[in-house]
Amino acid sequence: MHEYLETAKKTLLTATRKVVKKSSEVYDVTKLSLKISSLKDEADKKYNEIGKLIYSNFKGFEISSEDVERLCAEIDVIKGNIDDISRQISELKNATICPECGAEVSKNSTFCAKCGEKI
Repeated sequence: MHEYLETAKKTLLTATRKVVKKSSEVYDVTKLSLKISSLKDEADKKYNEIGKLIYSNFKGFEISSEDVERLCAEIDVIKGNIDDISRQISELKNATICPECGAEVSKNSTFCAKCGEKI
């Protein structure tokens, strides 16, 4: 009976560790996903600013090309941050990003399920 209890105890501890690890991974992925959402909102605001500048130009107002270039550069930085965070999420999920289409692919896959590219 003692042996059975020890085996059950070890099994329960192992299962508990797996649940804690998985919960931590889900938390980390959720936190990073929220960061991506925030960065996308920030990029959208910059796109909106560019649109307003272009519309002002259309209406005959003088606009600075430096302002448009600055906003475009800021968007590029944001997109780079989003790509970095997306890679972090993929690593947490034990996945990789398809170099062709950007889809998330299991690290065990040979081909991308979305576009068929060899991984």
